Amino acid sequence: MTGAGVALRHLARGLRHWVFASVALADCRSKPVTAVQRARLPSGAVARWTAREILLEPVAPAPESHLDANTLAEALESAARAWNAGLRCDGARLRVGSMRPNGASRDDGHNLVVVLASFWCPPDLRSPQRCYDTARQAITHLRESNGVVREADIEINAVDFRWSADGASPGTRDLRAVLGHELGHVLGLEDACAQSPLPARVDAATLPFCASDEVRESIMYPDPTEPGRRSVLAPGKDAILGLCRPTPEVL
Repeated sequence: MTGAGVALRHLARGLRHWVFASVALADCRSKPVTAVQRARLPSGAVARWTAREILLEPVAPAPESHLDANTLAEALESAARAWNAGLRCDGARLRVGSMRPNGASRDDGHNLVVVLASFWCPPDLRSPQRCYDTARQAITHLRESNGVVREADIEINAVDFRWSADGASPGTRDLRAVLGHELGHVLGLEDACAQSPLPARVDAATLPFCASDEVRESIMYPDPTEPGRRSVLAPGKDAILGLCRPTPEVL
C-alpha cells in the first residue's frame, strides 16, 4: 500500500472513532432526566411553599425508641444540608431548630420531626382501624392554606423499626437516608415511582413502576432503606428538577 493509501486509511479510522465518540457524547448529554413529580395537597393543588425558610424542630425521642436526641439532631442536620446544597433554584431552604422536649404531629404552626416509639398511630387515635401501616418507615404530613403548604410534620416509625445514624448497627435502618427522603416530601415531592401496579393513591397512578436501576438511585425511591440498596443521602437531578421547574399553577 502506498504512503497516501496508509494515510487515507488512518484518516478514515480516525473519522469513524470521532463520529462514534460524538454520537455517544450526544446520547449521554441528551439523555432525559425524569423529574420527580410534585405531590398534590388535599385541595388538589400542587404542593409548594411561599415561605423562604422551613424551620424544622426535632422532638427529643423517648427512651423506648432506642434513639438519642443527638443522633436525631445530627441526622436531620445532615439531611437538611444535603438538600440545601443540591438546590440551586429560588426555593425554600431548610433550617434545623433547637430540640423540643415534647410535641406531636398536629396543626399547630410548627414543623416537627417526631419519633413514635409506643404507638405507630396519629395522636389521640390509637385504634387498630386508625393506626398507620406497619410497613411504613416514616410519614410526612403537609398542611395547606389556600393551596400553599404552610406546615409539615414528619413522623418516624420506631415501633416496627430500629434506627441508627447510618444503619450500620445490627438490626437498624439508616436514619439519615429516611430523613433525606422525608425532607423531599416536606419540600413538596412525591415518591419517584410506584411499587405496585395498583397504587393506593390515585395521584400515584401516573408514576413509573420501581423497576429500573435509575429510579432505585433516587432519594425519592419509596423505600429509602430497602435491604441490599445503597443509601442515597443527597438529592439527584430528578429531585432537583422536580422542585426547580415551575409548577403548572405558577406558570
